[in-house]
Amino acid sequence: MGALAAGCGGGGTGTTTPETNTTTATTTATTTATATSGIASAKAIGTLTDAEKKRFCDWTAGLYGGYGQVRSCDPATSGTTATITAPASQAECLAMNTIIKPTCAATVAEAEGCIAALSTCDPSDEDTQCPVLFACYTLH
Repeated sequence: MGALAAGCGGGGTGTTTPETNTTTATTTATTTATATSGIASAKAIGTLTDAEKKRFCDWTAGLYGGYGQVRSCDPATSGTTATITAPASQAECLAMNTIIKPTCAATVAEAEGCIAALSTCDPSDEDTQCPVLFACYTLH
């Protein structure tokens, strides 16, 4: 769900170093970006376990180029000047996901499609891939 919360993530693929922040230590692990998060594609986002949420955050960070990555979309190629920012850490990603309704019926596959669309800087992809997911957000 990482980038679910990020809305706009970062760009690129490859290896990233996700962080797990606690009050006493920071643990790092290496994650390689893949086409999917590895979570069951039909599972509803609102029912992910804590471990699955962490996995989704790490997958998102890998897709976007890593936690804390920032890039600007090139209006010449994407038609937008949006700045795409990934969460700074896994902990921030998890905290941001608290705005997703627990009754959210959007599937992992739909969330993955949206996040991948956001990472491309293509607003037409976002318009077709993200409405179901965006309906899951609530403001406190």
